[in-house]
Amino acid sequence: MTDEIRIDIGRYFERHERKPSGRGDWVFRLVSPLATAKDHELRMPEEMAFRRVRARVKGRRTAQGDENHRAPVAAAELVNPS
Repeated sequence: MTDEIRIDIGRYFERHERKPSGRGDWVFRLVSPLATAKDHELRMPEEMAFRRVRARVKGRRTAQGDENHRAPVAAAELVNPS
């Protein structure tokens, strides 16, 4: 696994035929390479520019599973574009 988290914008591009940009309420699904870890949804606490959101997502290193388990994040998929 690389240090940088890959952000998948495929769904957004299919729906809008353009790359995400500008302000919005962005939601991502964090994906872990561990079979035991569930996908974790990451919602931004406020509306913000996609460039700023992307930096926050790439800085995220773990996805929460249960209380005692934190799984490494391999990718983040934009799932609910505004």
